[in-house]
Formats: sequence, C-alpha cells, structure tokens
Amino acid sequence: MSDGNDSRNPTYLRIANELRKRILSGKYPMGTYLPSQTILADQEFKVARMTVRAAIEVLESEDLVQAIQGRGTLVLERDGVPAPVPAEVDAGEAILAQLEDLQAEITGLSDRVARLESRQTQEP
Repeated sequence: MSDGNDSRNPTYLRIANELRKRILSGKYPMGTYLPSQTILADQEFKVARMTVRAAIEVLESEDLVQAIQGRGTLVLERDGVPAPVPAEVDAGEAILAQLEDLQAEITGLSDRVARLESRQTQEP
C-alpha cells in the first residue's frame, strides 16, 4: 500500500494516496463506484472504517470522488478525460450491496466480541 517516502504520513493519507493511484491508473474508472468503505476498511487496508472515510474525504476535496448517500463513492470525471455514463444501479443490486456491507460489519463485530470473550475467560 505504501512506499518508503509515504510511511511518515498518517494512515488515512496513505490510503488516500493509494486510492488516488488506483483511480488515476484506471483500476477504478470514472463513472464507477469504489468498493464500499467496509470492504476497503476490512479487506483491503485492515483499518477502521473511520480511517477509510477520512481518506475518501481527502479525495472528495480533490474532486476525484463523490460520496453518495445509499449508493457509494462515485469516481468523478477529470478535466480533459470524458467520463463514461454510469449505468443506473438496479434497486435490487443496491440492496444486495448494502446487505453485503452489513454482513461484513456483523462478521467483524462477531470476531471482535469473540476476541473480547476469549480475553475475559483468560483473565485470573
């Protein structure tokens, strides 16, 4: 995720840099949505969702992305580069994506509870 020169930056800035690279390289094309904050936090970067949210806010301030309530984070058109017209998201697909996000959050919480319970039983 980071290179040697990047290691002094806060985690959210390192994540913003990585996401920016992915956007500019075309891995996340204009007119598409980034993976959900939950997926980015839990699976991609192994950080708290709040950290990913802060990284996305940096990218929003640069007009690279726009967070859209209930839909996700849209990669925006850049000057001189035409954006593809985003396909409308089917309502069922949107609900399925939200359910997947919730399932990932529940799994993460279940793991945290199990770790806490394990620690409690190990205490004298």
